[in-house]
Amino acid sequence: MHFKLSLVLIILIGTTFNVSHGANIMFYFGLSSYSHRISAWPLIESLAARGHNVTFVSPFPSKMSNPTGVTDYVPKSMVDWLTSFDETATFYKDRVAGTIEWNWFKLTEYGVNLCTTILSDPKFVDFVKNTKFDMVVVDSLANECAYGWTFLHGSKLVLFNTANPFPWYVDTIGFPDEASWIPDQIFHPSPPASLSFWGRIQGVFTPLYYTFLRENFYFPALEKIFREKLAPDFPSASDFEKSTSLVLANTHYGEDFARPLPPNVVSVGGMHCAEKTKPLPKEISDFLSTPTGEKDEGFIYMSFGSFAEITNFPLHIQNEIVNTLRKLKNTKILWKMDIAEPLKNLPAHIYTAKWMPQQDILAHPKIRAFITHAGLLGIQEAICNGVPLIAFPIFAEQDYNANKLEWRKVGVQLEITTITEDKFTTAIRRVLDDKELSSYSHRIIAWPLVESLAARGHNVTFVSPFPSKTPNPTGVTDYVPKSMVPWLVFDEKAPFFKDRVAGRIEWNWFTLLDHGINLCTTIFNDTDFVDFVKNTKFDMVVVDGSANECAYGWTFLHGSKLVWFNTANPFPWYIDTIGFPDEASWIPDQIFHPSPPGSLSFWGRFQSVFTPLYFTFLRENYYFPALEKIFREKLAPDFPSASDFEKSTSLVLANTHYGEDFARPLPPNVEISDFLSTPSGEKDEGFIYMSFGSCVEIANFPPYIQNEIVNTFRKLKNIKILWKMDIAEPLKGLPAHIYTAKWMPQQDILAHPKIRAFITHAGLLGIQEAICNGVPLISFPIFAEQDYNANKLEWRKVGVKLEITTITEDKFTTAIRRVLDDKELSSYSHRIIAWPLVESLAARGHNVTFVSPFPSKSPNPAGVTDYVPKSMVPWLVFDEKAPFFKDRVAGRIEWNWFTLLDHGINLCTTIFNDTNFVDFVKNTKFDMVVVDALANECAYGWTYLHGSKLVLFNTANPFPWYVDTIGFPDEASWIPDQTFHPSPPASLSFLGRIQGVFTPMYYTFLRENFYFPALEKIFREKLAPDFPSASDFEKSTSLVLANTHYGEDFARPLPPNVEISDFLSTPSGEKDEGFIYMSFGSCVEIANFPPHIQNEIVNTLRKLRNIKILWKIDIAEPLKDLPAHIYTAKWMPQQDILAHPKIRAFITHGGLLGIQEAICNGVPLIAFPVFAEQDYNANKLEWRKVGVQLEITTITEDKFTTAIRRVLDDKE
Repeated sequence: MHFKLSLVLIILIGTTFNVSHGANIMFYFGLSSYSHRISAWPLIESLAARGHNVTFVSPFPSKMSNPTGVTDYVPKSMVDWLTSFDETATFYKDRVAGTIEWNWFKLTEYGVNLCTTILSDPKFVDFVKNTKFDMVVVDSLANECAYGWTFLHGSKLVLFNTANPFPWYVDTIGFPDEASWIPDQIFHPSPPASLSFWGRIQGVFTPLYYTFLRENFYFPALEKIFREKLAPDFPSASDFEKSTSLVLANTHYGEDFARPLPPNVVSVGGMHCAEKTKPLPKEISDFLSTPTGEKDEGFIYMSFGSFAEITNFPLHIQNEIVNTLRKLKNTKILWKMDIAEPLKNLPAHIYTAKWMPQQDILAHPKIRAFITHAGLLGIQEAICNGVPLIAFPIFAEQDYNANKLEWRKVGVQLEITTITEDKFTTAIRRVLDDKELSSYSHRIIAWPLVESLAARGHNVTFVSPFPSKTPNPTGVTDYVPKSMVPWLVFDEKAPFFKDRVAGRIEWNWFTLLDHGINLCTTIFNDTDFVDFVKNTKFDMVVVDGSANECAYGWTFLHGSKLVWFNTANPFPWYIDTIGFPDEASWIPDQIFHPSPPGSLSFWGRFQSVFTPLYFTFLRENYYFPALEKIFREKLAPDFPSASDFEKSTSLVLANTHYGEDFARPLPPNVEISDFLSTPSGEKDEGFIYMSFGSCVEIANFPPYIQNEIVNTFRKLKNIKILWKMDIAEPLKGLPAHIYTAKWMPQQDILAHPKIRAFITHAGLLGIQEAICNGVPLISFPIFAEQDYNANKLEWRKVGVKLEITTITEDKFTTAIRRVLDDKELSSYSHRIIAWPLVESLAARGHNVTFVSPFPSKSPNPAGVTDYVPKSMVPWLVFDEKAPFFKDRVAGRIEWNWFTLLDHGINLCTTIFNDTNFVDFVKNTKFDMVVVDALANECAYGWTYLHGSKLVLFNTANPFPWYVDTIGFPDEASWIPDQTFHPSPPASLSFLGRIQGVFTPMYYTFLRENFYFPALEKIFREKLAPDFPSASDFEKSTSLVLANTHYGEDFARPLPPNVEISDFLSTPSGEKDEGFIYMSFGSCVEIANFPPHIQNEIVNTLRKLRNIKILWKIDIAEPLKDLPAHIYTAKWMPQQDILAHPKIRAFITHGGLLGIQEAICNGVPLIAFPVFAEQDYNANKLEWRKVGVQLEITTITEDKFTTAIRRVLDDKE
């Protein structure tokens, strides 16, 4: 393409000048990066090759020898100015502050400053005055300084946009501003569909504002310089700019949003993409060939260009990036890092260098991804080579570029200011595992099948124009017909884009028939190929279904089996051929009407009916007759009707799956396969763990439900299943990839690195353990609060909810694939929830007796005794498991909550008829009794008898019957009721809210008039004749522990006697005041505050003598005379500090990243917001009750001390 473009420039020059010996051409790229040079370099080389003299003026000398006719001119004054340009760190700060787009307006200042600098350089002025150029090509990023000498010599002016034409060219070059639908790459870089009305208004006024700045500030400043230094008669810069002869725009409608361009604007995007690549330098080649880790996942290339480096980012951002890359042990990292001091202690799988041959790297067959700052040049090179991208935009048009990547589905965008290891890792896994590829992808789709056939001893010949990019396995041979390769370079690629712009892209489907005939004609004129297919007999021929019916000829000749391989759905012209039903009334037609079913109009449905009929007509009357003629002449005179032969197809393989496609019926000769994963035994997709706790087992479900579950698992041949199944008779005939046992170490399993999903009954404990380990869930709620828990999973987007009573293989398989592919317990579990507290109390010297029907499954620590009443164990085997299922089918599962009261009375009656247990509770005095709040009020009897403290332990949220008992507020208008209405707040209906108000009232009525009287009678007969009202006694509860957390539950207010705790981590074994960590990030330091504010802070910290202070303070002169309990350093490992068990609080400026890290580690915060969104962040802390907000401008010792004492002493 750049050779054609150079001819345009030559014609442009030749129409004005006599250039029989070549023209003098200047490329002026003053305010630029080295990448801007690369984008124009193919044009420069092409012009020089045609005999023109090119001078490239920039602050960057070439990194390699220039071709003949090309000279670098690097003004020293320009280099010095650019070296002093220290805006990169400012870009990051502006990005954090949300003002990054305003940097665009600084361009005019940069342009004036650079122009003033170089035109004050006598050498440079002499050079431009005394060297006449026939044409000046100007980098349009604030380099209008070149207008001066362009006017002086009457040169032709060409603008070179390293991105899209900027919006200030609306009037200059007649570039239309379509603000109503084309994104503005500066203020509103999002895809068109997300443009708001306000965004469109700003899109209209942004170029007007630019024009105002240029006309009234920028151009007058430049004109003054030009008239003083170069040409006293220099005209208006605005008028001169309108004489621009040509605008070159480094963009392409294939990778950009569609936009209209006038004829004087030529798109040259991708011009620099190398047609041929070179071998990599030996050091890099050796590095890539050295094995790393257990599995070779290729390599990732990372470069932030020449303008942004990792050292420009705050240290915590650097750490997130480096720590993520450290963990990719099976993937090598090539990191282009041009910094003075290379990063130290990087692992062996990371290779860094100040320069790397980017295009050669991106063309390497083992590359898996490119991590970039979203510079357009690198993006285009990656797209040219089919490499997926991860983009961290920093400034300029990079947000626009990154949004395009996501919109075009060729990359992932991340925000550098809030990056975390989790986000970065998720993005990397997404680009590594997503198989959206190029035309070569048709080969890749079929390759697992090819390899599998070869592995089974078959000989496979793969005929295509693409040789393999990696060595073939034994038994696989490539045949690349010489005639096929040049034919494939048919000039249809650009028309595809043009047709798309014109809104007629679907008509290209009909040109497939022409392509099929032309290719068949070509290869049958190739005698070598004809000899090959005549003399080589194949037992089976597998044909790519995209206009490759030419293969019918030799398939018929040898009587081979015919198999169709569709790289998408079966095409609609197969309706009659293979009995593929056309459900045009509801299934989208992938050619003319590819929209989802819900958007199909009547006209769309009508066209969907006639489209396959039209295809059939063309094939029968045009396509097949042309092919039949070729077959009968070249191969088999007796070749039958192609239509009839096609009906002998033995099998159709369709690269689709009902989990990701619209549902469509298929005949039995069509085998669904996504061919994206290696067949069984070769690809390890990890394992799934399944447990329904101890109350629910598969044997409790009807046989048809059991079959749906088991049959789904049978088909997951690449995924192992660990199934905790405590039933008398284990299921028989299970395949080898399913392992069952009556007990499994659940937490160890959920922490295993290969686990992919947890299938659960939505018991809260298992959910919390899974969330702690980042394991996605599939939940089948059965009874109690499990619907509530399962809804939370969906609402929090950490799992999928299924209905056990209507489960089918399809639903179950779809859910499994969703949790596997998406890159976003039991009764005994009640014991596990409380166990960290039990162990901690014992570690402090207390004696703990745990009364339950479940003995411990592991040895108890010293001080902990199990008491398992003999009478309690057989009682627990109450026959309620099957009724739960029946009640769920009948739609009355919520009423089981009321049977809890019956269970509570029955259990209490049973154990109080057990003389051994009665003797135990009568004669053993406990200072405190902690009661599981799920219908265990029987313990109130001996708690009252001995005057023990009563603590209620809720294994979920406080139940609604505690509204009056413990002052638990019932916010029925917005908080879901976990019993009758467990849905998320937004889906609560008016009736649901009314029921939410009356449900606790009904519970209270039942407890007061039925449950408590029955218990009181037992207590007075068996233990204490003077036992008071159970309701009154319950009000003496000292503390309520609730196994919930606002991070995973719906927000709800709790009184101060309810302590929120997830009890998933054991508290410190000894009492310790611990330490406070203080950091104001990298943008704010104490030295920025007035002296009296500094004194208030320091004096407060001086007085905290029992609490150590870790203070990250990056100032030139460290504070003096600090006491020994305060430690300062310029940098500290923040995440490691926040995860330390002795940390008590984090004092911060309200930066979001630090807040998130603290919340992840459960550290309370004190926030001093300073600027940007920090006030918003600090307000959230207070609202969420995880921190305290203070005003830095009015801080005093008293306020600061009070806030510190509050976060230290308040146990929320």
